[in-house]
Amino acid sequence: MAESRILRPPPPHAWTPAQSATAPADQRAIAPGVPGLRFTIARFSDNELVLFDTAAQESWVVYPPRSRYDFLHTRRASSRITLVEHHPWAPFSKIDDHPLRPESACGLHGTTCAANEIVTAAAQLGFDPFG
Repeated sequence: MAESRILRPPPPHAWTPAQSATAPADQRAIAPGVPGLRFTIARFSDNELVLFDTAAQESWVVYPPRSRYDFLHTRRASSRITLVEHHPWAPFSKIDDHPLRPESACGLHGTTCAANEIVTAAAQLGFDPFG
């Protein structure tokens, strides 16, 4: 009788944006069932959603109003604000904050701001960006 082997997935490990496209399937999710979504989930928690866009070489971090990080208190004008950070991967790039309210688009850049696409993608992935 042949001995059966149990195959186990590799244990989770930390990875960087450069490795995100080749990360094991149990450590990333490329928007299953959401056609055309180009983001890789780097982190999904109650406090934040981190999305990698490897083609554009940038990251986006969504901090909903429920986030409990202390550093957000000084960066939000109101407790109803969802803060979206844009992180280009190029050295010395500036990190930009985009404040959004549920009833309107980005407070700094309006409806053409890329942060609006990010909160839409977050919602499509099951993350509540305004809760």
